[in-house]
Amino acid sequence: MVVSAPREIRRRSKSQSGEASEGGLDLIWGSGEEVFLSARTLRLNCPCAECLAKQGSTAHDKPLTPGRSLLRVVSATVEQETEIILVWPIGNYAIGIRWGDNHDSGIYSFELLRKLSNEQNRNWGEEEHGSKRP
Repeated sequence: MVVSAPREIRRRSKSQSGEASEGGLDLIWGSGEEVFLSARTLRLNCPCAECLAKQGSTAHDKPLTPGRSLLRVVSATVEQETEIILVWPIGNYAIGIRWGDNHDSGIYSFELLRKLSNEQNRNWGEEEHGSKRP
């Protein structure tokens, strides 16, 4: 499925969101629909190989080349892991995000951003009506 780019993407810092809220991205889609995706939602759905492995994917269990892994273990606070430092375009199909812990290998396709936007809208609708759909 081909998903067109959002008309506008704005980074919202924690300070702009208020003390009780977190930062994230404001997306304005071609239809005019505006959606806020929290940094937490974006980080939990990071599509890079390392994060997919943490989510239980086994697609990268076997390295293409034998030998020592080049991945290094980095520890960071939750605040660092969910702080958006920089957002940049990747071709005509995605954006990259650099996080406060310097993680930046996830390629967030517009298709993924649309999917997350739709899920968030569906969840908000369920909260407004006080029930969860099956």
